[in-house]
Amino acid sequence: MGSAGYGVVPLLDNTPLDNLNITNTVSSNWTGSGTTHLAVINQANSSTYLTQVASAGGLSGVDAPALLQAGTYNYPAQVNEVSTGAPVATWTTTYTPASLVTKNITRVPTGGETYAIAVTTDLYKVLQAAQIADGSLTLPTGHAIGSYVADGDLPSLSRNFVAALLAGNVQTWANVEVNVGGTATPLTASSITTAAGVTAPGNNVIGVGIRNQGAAIGAVGYAKFLGYPYVTGGSAPAIPIIDNATSEFNAAPLVKAPTGASDTDNLLNDWQYGDNVSGHNNVTAATAGDSTSVYSFEHIWGLAIQTGDRNYNSALGYRYIKIDGAAPTIANIANGSYPIWAEGEVLISPNASASAKLFLTDFGNALGSVAVANNVDNATGSSTLTQPYGSAGIFATPKTAPSATISIPYVATNPVVPYTHSVQGYTTIGITPYVYDGTGNSNPTIQLK
Repeated sequence: MGSAGYGVVPLLDNTPLDNLNITNTVSSNWTGSGTTHLAVINQANSSTYLTQVASAGGLSGVDAPALLQAGTYNYPAQVNEVSTGAPVATWTTTYTPASLVTKNITRVPTGGETYAIAVTTDLYKVLQAAQIADGSLTLPTGHAIGSYVADGDLPSLSRNFVAALLAGNVQTWANVEVNVGGTATPLTASSITTAAGVTAPGNNVIGVGIRNQGAAIGAVGYAKFLGYPYVTGGSAPAIPIIDNATSEFNAAPLVKAPTGASDTDNLLNDWQYGDNVSGHNNVTAATAGDSTSVYSFEHIWGLAIQTGDRNYNSALGYRYIKIDGAAPTIANIANGSYPIWAEGEVLISPNASASAKLFLTDFGNALGSVAVANNVDNATGSSTLTQPYGSAGIFATPKTAPSATISIPYVATNPVVPYTHSVQGYTTIGITPYVYDGTGNSNPTIQLK
């Protein structure tokens, strides 16, 4: 079962992909204990752990038609299979949304998920300092710059500003200015960095993390911020820079396309701490003009599209921010103030077995239920999806849970929002969400904020 682009194109092609072959292994092939079993799988040992089979289904965090936009950055691109070190031989590049019908793919709508913009920790502090200086942010009493424990701590960027960065229209942080008492002041000014308690990067290029081609997270971000590819004449996301020091040093802005949520974590962490775990940050600190006693590689103020439910304990070098004054929480999606979210779907191959079809249908329906969203969102410990400022995980809609009730104000144990992107039975990220009542009520009650 593939996800995002790999849950769509290979399903249409009925192409075998690498899958875990757990029944082929014995306990000595794994480390760990109890329910945790770990192994480092590579091409050399892949015959022990992997087998290539056609997927019975796919899971996408956005509607599949959003990815089947041939000729756009949304259309899934191939990656190498672990077992062969090469892409699969069959990968059609001309599918359209209509192909889901002609290929008899079953689509099961799921609930929604919160997406967000994450910024490196130093940039978070700089945005706080800049917005305090221009009067647009007042921290809660007793809170200092860097605080990340309440809604009132978070700085905000507008959708239009983020769109300009995702499109690659702004090159350096010196090009970004705030109005401080009638004086245009760049974010790199000493008055801002000193108040933030940070040192400006030696190379003040803007770091932008989009996503790899065909990623669901990317498709949501491009639709919500850029209108891409739905609005005629709308800007496409900026072209990512290849991973080598020369290309990166000469790039402004520096745009990278991490291949997953974990890779995005690593990219932001690398930019914050001057490291290169991700392989995307190859300019040395000395070349970039950063302190070599603090950093090994370039230190960058950057931002990236990410799901809104990660880094709950703030252990990584990034923080989430508000968009248009609203924090990325389910409560704000429910009251209509936070715009960056999407519904997904489970896809089922016509070639799947009867039992697989039944399982995948139940799986998709469960992902749209209030009970499952409640269990997932309100888990404790390392499984929690709750951020310091509120719950930011998954949720049901009246489309997937018709008998659900809307709580005003929002109640975390009843994760339901009244909005949907549904059109003729399926969702599409290309439209503005609207209020939907599962009972057909034409006059539902919603919250105004």
